[in-house]
Amino acid sequence: MKILLLWAYFLWEASPEPMLVEEIEVPQVEQNLNKALPGKIQPAGAMQKVSIEIDAEGKVSAALGDEKLAAFDPGQAGKMKPLEVWLTKVGKKGKPSVTVKVDGNTKQQRVVDFLNVLAKHGITEITFTDLIEK
Repeated sequence: MKILLLWAYFLWEASPEPMLVEEIEVPQVEQNLNKALPGKIQPAGAMQKVSIEIDAEGKVSAALGDEKLAAFDPGQAGKMKPLEVWLTKVGKKGKPSVTVKVDGNTKQQRVVDFLNVLAKHGITEITFTDLIEK
């Protein structure tokens, strides 16, 4: 009988007590976080899709629907001047979204020159891909 009472006592004392969880106050700064994504939301049809290709020799060609810029060699055509003129014309219709396909053998400086032209025209919607929709 003593063993049974001793066993019951240990079971009673060893049983876990429910834990009390205190509420933590969240600082005001964390409660007022701005959860909006950066950038402006534009209607789906408002953005123009421009496709640009840079081949292994560094020649640049661009297309926006039926409007096409003939391939030119930036080394001989005064850097990226033809592309700048074409982007100015395209930019008058609205801000374009640019998809770029660059050949793996293209010199990096050619791509940097190209990105500088896009930055100069305020184009920030740029996607690099290995597929171009035709």
